[in-house]
Order: sequence, then C-alpha cells, then structure tokens
Amino acid sequence: MACFFWNMKGRLAFSKDLMDPESGISYEEPSPNTFSFNSPYGACQRCNGLGTINEVDLERVIPDDTKTINDAGIVPFGEVRENSTFSQLRAIAKHHKFSFATPIRRSRKRL
Repeated sequence: MACFFWNMKGRLAFSKDLMDPESGISYEEPSPNTFSFNSPYGACQRCNGLGTINEVDLERVIPDDTKTINDAGIVPFGEVRENSTFSQLRAIAKHHKFSFATPIRRSRKRL
C-alpha cells in the first residue's frame, strides 16, 4: 500500500511495504545488523565494513621495470641489504630462477 502527498516540490510517495512505488525498488525489513558497519549483513561491499581500502599502486612501487633489484628497482625495499626481507626475496628469486641482476620486467614474467 502506498500513500501520496503533495507539497510545494511535488508528489511524495510513502509505502509501508518498503517499496518505492515509482521505481519498483524494494527493501528488506530493517534490523539492527542492517546498520552495523562490522556485520557482514550491513557491511559495505567494497571495504567489508572496515572503512578503508588498502591498495598497492604498482607504478609507485616499481616505477621503472627495466631496473634490477640491485639497482633499487623496488622502491620501498631500497638498496640491497642483509636483512630478512632480502633473505626472503633471495629465496623467491632462487625458486623462480632469476637473480637480483635480472631486470624486474623479466623477473615479473617468471612470477
């Protein structure tokens, strides 16, 4: 059932069936979890209710894929050092059969 009212701006439609009689869009009966950001039911589909979206801009991480890892081609890693990050990267390179002297463009094709 829909009720229509007119005001100075035109016709207003109200429906107790949670449906817009003009567009046909209908809604489910609201419940508390409909309005909860951290409930899967009411959560934003894009951020999953977290309010932020973490994305990596690969163009900023690897601005020049002709560089090598030795040439600091992966900007956030910087110069090659002896630490756990580069130990893990060496293991990845060994597994995928490329070296730190391989241009990143060619290394990425192997991954």
